[in-house]
Amino acid sequence: MNYEVVPFISVDRARRPIYHTNVMMSVGTSVAVVCAESIPDARQRAYVLDTLRTTGHEVVEISMDQVDRFCGNILEVENYYGKPVLAMSTSAYNAFTPDQLATLREHEEVIMDLAT
Repeated sequence: MNYEVVPFISVDRARRPIYHTNVMMSVGTSVAVVCAESIPDARQRAYVLDTLRTTGHEVVEISMDQVDRFCGNILEVENYYGKPVLAMSTSAYNAFTPDQLATLREHEEVIMDLAT
């Protein structure tokens, strides 16, 4: 696996550093969910988005409000048949827009709504 480190700093709405990328971003096989507005440096933000797109990911941008509802804290797993399945909380599922969910469904076999 040829991974490339893409360093960046992300912050919450109070401008405090976000402690872990899974708060504001999730990267699956062919789709990535990212809160671009949480990356204050324009060059870093552009580099993150460009890298995701040039590595074949469709980018679904989420807002800070959606970060607060755990839309960045979702996980792609593989089911028994080797198909990608997207797991997320009920809060996250309900916070995605219909268009965002449609885009996610284009890439994932099933979206699981996990009660938390």
